Amino acid sequence: MPWYVALAGIPFGLSVPVSTSGSILISFNEDKNKDVGTLPVRLGEKTARYLNIAVLVIIYLTSSLIFVPRYFNPVMLVVFLAAKTLVQA
Repeated sequence: MPWYVALAGIPFGLSVPVSTSGSILISFNEDKNKDVGTLPVRLGEKTARYLNIAVLVIIYLTSSLIFVPRYFNPVMLVVFLAAKTLVQA
């Protein structure tokens, strides 16, 4: 049981850096001009965007592997219906 609790925290834990990195990507050009050493500036804009996409996919995969077989309920369908937003991101 403790492993399921730890695994359930992965999607939430990954959502914080994705949202932070996404907001930093908005100001990428200003940060680059000011020589601010954020992760997107150090990695490059394209690499940072692909990293964000990869982490978003990992969040959805982890959610589906953990919650569907063990804790599925109809309310979770809302999360998976939001996958359209993932594709747009």
